[in-house]
Amino acid sequence: MMDQYRGAPCPVCGKPLTSDDDIVVCPDCGAPHHRECYLAHGSCAFAEQHASGMVWQRPAGSDASTDVRPQVAPPVQMPDTGTAPPDYRKNFERPSGGYQPVVDAEHREQAKEFGIAPDDELGGVTVKEISQFVGENSMYYLPRFKLIDMQQPFLNINLSAVIFNFLYFFHRKMYKVGAILLVFFLLNMLPRLLLLYYIFPDWMQSFLYGSVPVINSGYDNLLMLSQIFHYVYMALCLVAGVFANKFYFRFVVDRVHEIKKRCQDLPESDYVKALAAGGRTNRIAVIALIAVLFLVFSFYVLFLINRYGYTI
Repeated sequence: MMDQYRGAPCPVCGKPLTSDDDIVVCPDCGAPHHRECYLAHGSCAFAEQHASGMVWQRPAGSDASTDVRPQVAPPVQMPDTGTAPPDYRKNFERPSGGYQPVVDAEHREQAKEFGIAPDDELGGVTVKEISQFVGENSMYYLPRFKLIDMQQPFLNINLSAVIFNFLYFFHRKMYKVGAILLVFFLLNMLPRLLLLYYIFPDWMQSFLYGSVPVINSGYDNLLMLSQIFHYVYMALCLVAGVFANKFYFRFVVDRVHEIKKRCQDLPESDYVKALAAGGRTNRIAVIALIAVLFLVFSFYVLFLINRYGYTI
């Protein structure tokens, strides 16, 4: 089962792995590492080769005389429902047959509850395919995807989605969800921009004289509407954070199925490259979106300055 790792050199430090070592296995390529070496390196030693479909193989001539087995995660104890568990849970309910995923220190304790092997399936696609598609932070998502796939109730809030909202979804290439949330963000801003239009002269006077701006009581209704929109948008941000991982899981599974169908007649290396290209993140879209929003607001302020006769 795990005899293939006997005496194999750690790809980071080069020392042979022994039975006394704490070992983790990369879910992408299957390369074993000393846990300390992996954490010090920050990722799999072969991370740059994952996109090409690289699969770890024992180096020729390495000593296999010392028995070594990677640490296997303890099985998840599931409630007895009186029905046989689905096939995909078998690796999680027996003390052997699963890999300990490579994780950083932040997620190590959480990942101990899962034995996630590259060939395990979630939503009909393998963990390896998901990891190649997701890219960075895959070890944050894999345990959560597993619970979602098993339909287990758990606290599942994605703080990045709560804080960054539509920017998070654009970053993870979920453009449809991101566009919907962007529309709500703009609707949330409308009452504030309208309020700024009416109070801009008073606001500028306060700014120029260093005093605290006071909103005229004649705009109380608009101010209240602005606050209501703000609270509704904050609630929407929280809802987006609660469902973000579920949305992303379905997005990943659907996209991997599409890419697999499109690449079924292509070499494995081309399929891996297609997964990386279709998934991962899109920082350019986030930066461009922030830049556009900043420019729009800047032009609006310049319009108000010109509208009320101020000079810069």
